[in-house]
Amino acid sequence: MALIPSQGHSTGHVVVYLRDAQLLHMGDEMNGPCPIGRDADQYKLTDIQSAALSLIDSGVVTHLTDGHTFAVRHARDAAKRLADLLEQSLVLQGEAARLADGQSSVDAGPFVRGITDCYRDLGVQGTNSNAVFLGMIAATQLQRLGYTRPDAGTTWHASPLTPRTSPSRTAARAVSVSQPPCPGSCADTRNPHPPHHQHRIGPTKRTEPRHTRRKQLTMGYFIGVLLQTVILPIVSGTLELVTAGGNPVEIYGRWWVFWGVGTRLVVAGIVQLVRPQTTAEILGTEQPAGSELQVVRELSTANLGMGLAGLLALVPAWAAPAGLAGGVFLLIAGLMHVTKKNKNPAEHLATWTDLLVGVIAVVFLGYALVSQLV
Repeated sequence: MALIPSQGHSTGHVVVYLRDAQLLHMGDEMNGPCPIGRDADQYKLTDIQSAALSLIDSGVVTHLTDGHTFAVRHARDAAKRLADLLEQSLVLQGEAARLADGQSSVDAGPFVRGITDCYRDLGVQGTNSNAVFLGMIAATQLQRLGYTRPDAGTTWHASPLTPRTSPSRTAARAVSVSQPPCPGSCADTRNPHPPHHQHRIGPTKRTEPRHTRRKQLTMGYFIGVLLQTVILPIVSGTLELVTAGGNPVEIYGRWWVFWGVGTRLVVAGIVQLVRPQTTAEILGTEQPAGSELQVVRELSTANLGMGLAGLLALVPAWAAPAGLAGGVFLLIAGLMHVTKKNKNPAEHLATWTDLLVGVIAVVFLGYALVSQLV
């Protein structure tokens, strides 16, 4: 085991490396009751997280734990977690520069509120999302931007010798990490020194804040679901009824099975197979565990099977039975979510459209059976 304290003046972090288990733990157990300012330096945290990402990329570390979410992450999930943390730090640094805007003095009140809003919009999780910690982050960001507070007031002043930093330059700041310190004995052949590795986090990687992407994904989800479960079945059924005529119940029922069961479950299955965390996010889980992602992937195969069957609704004689499995699945899923509290908007939409399509598919099947018996 190697205990690797953070370099420079303490950020309150202690990194524990278990060589045989290839596990890295990033914790802040050395904080004590609350040493103001020690673990609020996003720049130093960025250096630590970048070094940890280097260890994962080099294969020295295969598992990551931390003292905030208490989750065990395997290599791929661990790398994603660290990349997200680095992006969050970059966004916070850019927002701090934007709020200061190169002014000769900054009022701490609006500055802290701006940092707090940015922190909230990023969806940061952990035990430190409180007013004291956010105040510590804001104070450290002001210090990093060259501001000092000479008295007990709320106004921070820039040194005349400190060059002004524009928001665009700070947002474009690349964080480079050279070869990290060797965790353990470098003479141990079982633990060779990691090769020179460098990470750069900046606009060349991802410039769009996570919360903006999340809003875009949510909007796309809303549009896609409403199209498949309400708009397209009505439009398709109406066009067929006007142009070819026929039994309205059979026509609309067939198109609802095709769009609401067929295409919807096929699309859902593909998304769950390729990006299972999307479903977890809809259900309100920001950092899904590996077992949760595995369950979502297995669900994707069921969705694909029922969705492909639903596409057969274009064959009139097969429409009702094609929608049976998918319709019952959606109906029961919707009923199970009705009583769930604190649903987010995406889950609300999924619940009520599941019920809508499920009821229509089941009623359509009942109508088809009765028609055959009469």
